[in-house]
Amino acid sequence: MGVVPNKLHRVVYTTAMDLLVGNRAAAEHVGVKPDTWSAYVSRGEAPRPTARHIDEKTGHALPVWSVADVDAWKAERPGVGAPGRARAKRKAAP
Repeated sequence: MGVVPNKLHRVVYTTAMDLLVGNRAAAEHVGVKPDTWSAYVSRGEAPRPTARHIDEKTGHALPVWSVADVDAWKAERPGVGAPGRARAKRKAAP
């Protein structure tokens, strides 16, 4: 697995078969803020990470996603302003 820094100094991971992106790059690819992407991931609303990459500086195992998985999720994602879980819960509450 090679590491390729992009123009924004975000790391993009590549393999022979697919392009893998980290949290910030996945969020940017989808068009949301990194905190929003992290929230989707923590709630299980985003695709599961494809793999984990060990950060050489910190030793932390960071999640990475295949661009193909992120693209598929993005294609199925409702548009901005679409009714979501929070809106549905408010309507259901008395």
